[in-house]
Amino acid sequence: MPENTFRPLARDFGNTTLRVEYSDITALGVDVLVSSDDTSLSMGGGVSQALLKMGGKEIWNESRKRVPVELGNIAITTAGHLKAKQIFHAAVLDRSKPYLTTIDLIRKVTKKCCNCPGPLGTCQRS
Repeated sequence: MPENTFRPLARDFGNTTLRVEYSDITALGVDVLVSSDDTSLSMGGGVSQALLKMGGKEIWNESRKRVPVELGNIAITTAGHLKAKQIFHAAVLDRSKPYLTTIDLIRKVTKKCCNCPGPLGTCQRS
């Protein structure tokens, strides 16, 4: 990992702290990791693939119970072998309609992630 050239950012929302930092996401011991994915939770690349690789097949097996995820919603799974407690899989891409992925959709899903510290399953609250 290159030397950290970005300062961490932390903001409190009620009793929740949102922390943004440049680091290896698979090594963080946090309550929730957030990863963007498609509505089928394919976890085929980028952060989602790294979480699956390091977290193990428990994440994959649990995610299969949550698909398909409606575009703009969040599937919540355990984090498997990772130090984190849960993963929020944000469905931001419908592969059959990629034009639906917009900045407004990303904002909506980000807001849901901040307002949905819930049990395993899906989060549809806005």
